[in-house]
Amino acid sequence: MYKLIHTTGLILVILLCVYFPTSANGFDTAGDASIQKIQNPDIAQLMMKKYQLQVEEKNFEILYRLSTIETVAESGTEDYDAKVVSMSINSERSSLIIQLDNILNSDVMSVRFPQEVLSADKEKFTLLVNGQEKGYEFSVYGKYTNLIFIVPKQTTEVEIVGTKVIPEFTGGLLVLTAATSLLFVMYCFGNKLKI
Repeated sequence: MYKLIHTTGLILVILLCVYFPTSANGFDTAGDASIQKIQNPDIAQLMMKKYQLQVEEKNFEILYRLSTIETVAESGTEDYDAKVVSMSINSERSSLIIQLDNILNSDVMSVRFPQEVLSADKEKFTLLVNGQEKGYEFSVYGKYTNLIFIVPKQTTEVEIVGTKVIPEFTGGLLVLTAATSLLFVMYCFGNKLKI
């Protein structure tokens, strides 16, 4: 009796495998257009929020997450009250500025940004939280930089200072350089004509 049940069960499993071709998730998704396979899965893209930073008509995706320190023992640590109000580039300071609101507890903040947007020589950034220099954890993922740091209660601004920022050479600076060069050429030729 036991052999009959065992053999019948084995035959059933073989038939199911033949009838339902398997893939990594146990089902064949090739014919189902509603299910898309994840290429190069990255847990950060699934767990972090996205901010679209626009710089001179180009969009860059900045990923971030705020996690409350006080609730680490609980299953969910995301700080749903805390908000990123805005992100912007300060070309003069070569920095990324993040405006925050509703930081009611000390939070761990994770920020991932493209190295095209902001980079630093020898990967040494300066992190300012409400104007005070703070420490951070640093890692690189492909062409992205990851910083993890603590933002205390009532934090309103985080500034990540590097050495290169997009745009490295802005349109306004180009016009100023061209105008200065033109004045210099006119001055030089003007003095030659008088001699």
